[in-house]
Amino acid sequence: MFARLMTALLTAALAVLTGTAAAQNLPACASPQTLKGGWRTSFVAVCLDRNGRLTGGSQIMHLVPHKGQLYAANGYWEDKHNVIYGGKNPAGPWAQVLRLAGPEEAWQLDLEIGPQHIRTELLKSLSFT
Repeated sequence: MFARLMTALLTAALAVLTGTAAAQNLPACASPQTLKGGWRTSFVAVCLDRNGRLTGGSQIMHLVPHKGQLYAANGYWEDKHNVIYGGKNPAGPWAQVLRLAGPEEAWQLDLEIGPQHIRTELLKSLSFT
């Protein structure tokens, strides 16, 4: 299992480095924007975080505050970019955990769950003392 995961991650990294990944043409994740009626966008999938990592998903499964930041668990259920639903890249996209550091910040990729994980089923805040 570990060898398959490492192969998938290295393949994805090589695709990004050689410019063959579709992610090269995606917009950067934006800070919140004000809409009509006072609503504000917080996250618009699909985009690249400030480190150039793909963030997306077809659904947000959980929103959890932790130590002054907000975490979102996403999923790619029936997302056409996922290989299970017709996508071309077996390395992804797969479930992720996104992080929002503040109300005026853009979302960042905090954790990629990895191949064969369509949805992040559980996200909880834990503190150990």
